[in-house]
Amino acid sequence: MFVYVFSITNESLGSIGTHLKNLRDFRLVVLPNVRDTISDEPFDNGVRDLLMGFGKLIKFAFILRGLGDLTDDGLEYIGQHSQNVRWMLLGSAGDSDEGLYKLSQGCPCLKKLEMVDCIFSESALKNALNNMETIRYLFILEYDELVRDGSLVRDDPRWNIEIIRPENPAPHILAYYSLDGQRADLTDSVVRY
Repeated sequence: MFVYVFSITNESLGSIGTHLKNLRDFRLVVLPNVRDTISDEPFDNGVRDLLMGFGKLIKFAFILRGLGDLTDDGLEYIGQHSQNVRWMLLGSAGDSDEGLYKLSQGCPCLKKLEMVDCIFSESALKNALNNMETIRYLFILEYDELVRDGSLVRDDPRWNIEIIRPENPAPHILAYYSLDGQRADLTDSVVRY
C-alpha cells in the first residue's frame, strides 16, 4: 500500500495499523504542504501504533517532510515493532545518533536499509551496521556528513563501501555485503573504499 499525504495525524496512522493487519508492504510519504499547515507531529506514537498492528509487514517506508517529524523515540518504536521487516526506507527520521542506535537494537530480520536526509554520523552508521546482524545492504541518499576514510564497515572484509559523488547534490553511500568481492561496473563518480 502506497500512501501520499499532505497532512496526517498520529491517530490516523494508528487506525491504518488497526484495520489493515494483513499488509505486507506499507509506504507512507508526507509531502510538503504549500499552506504550511503542520498536523500532529512528531509522528512517534503514530508510527508505533501503526507498526503494532502490522504483524505480517516485510517492507516499510516512512518518508517525512523534514527533521523533527520523527524523533529518536520514533526510531526506537520502529526497531521494536518491525519484527518481520526485511526492507526499510526512512526519510528525515531521527534527531541524533542515539535514534539510529535505538533502531539498530531491533529489526531482527532487516536486510536492506535505505535512508534519505540522513543526519547520522559515520561512526553511528558503523555501529548500527555492527548491531544489525542480518543487514546486507545500506544506501544513503545525499549524505551531508563528511565521509572520512570509508571505515564505515572496514571491520568485516565482506563489506564493500562506495561513495557516489554526483555533480550537484551531496554524495551517496552504498554499502553492501558480498562473498564475491567488489562489483566491477563502477563509473568515474564512484570512490571505492
